[in-house]
Amino acid sequence: MNTPEALDRVYQAFSTQKKPRTISACPCCIDQAHVCTLLSTPLRKITPAQLSSYASSVFLTAGSEPDFRYFLPRILEISIHDRGWWPDREIVLRSLALAGWKSWHKGEREVLQSLFDSAFNDVISCEEDQEYEIDSWICGLALAGVDVAPFLQKLEAHAATEALIGFFELNAADLPKKRLGNAFWSDNKEAAAQVVEWFESSAIQSIVWRHYGST
Repeated sequence: MNTPEALDRVYQAFSTQKKPRTISACPCCIDQAHVCTLLSTPLRKITPAQLSSYASSVFLTAGSEPDFRYFLPRILEISIHDRGWWPDREIVLRSLALAGWKSWHKGEREVLQSLFDSAFNDVISCEEDQEYEIDSWICGLALAGVDVAPFLQKLEAHAATEALIGFFELNAADLPKKRLGNAFWSDNKEAAAQVVEWFESSAIQSIVWRHYGST
């Protein structure tokens, strides 16, 4: 399944979530005019700029689980396609954990997992900012409470060697200190330790040494 198809399935799965009548928010973060714009604009047509404040504030100074579920498909769509969008992808995916998504209906969890798989596959096959994209996804998924082991395994595949090396180089300076470069890892040190251990495994070290030995 490709990413557009996976996104459509997410929209469909959450289509029963009613549009909220209002959004509870700190007026310093989201004023009433902004709320009106969000609620009067068709979901798929909400712009990145319009949704930025809500997505970066939800569960902190704005929003609740019902309105988050309503906006979630559009939030994920923008986060996947607009790398420069604020909030960072790590913040977006962390919001899923704050929403308690692991307790949602099985079908909803499954379509989200399928979207993560498809989007990550796209990142592995795309050369532009590949190492930063991989780093963002691995960290963000960990913050969402997703098991990152299957995603790390994708990087071990022969066709993904360059992606793995880029991810390694992005973290190489921090690995001797048993940590990773992305500051968001401080929110899930257990998962960070898992990734550090993966980098230190004989399989990954072998791939790294073969790469540098052939250059």
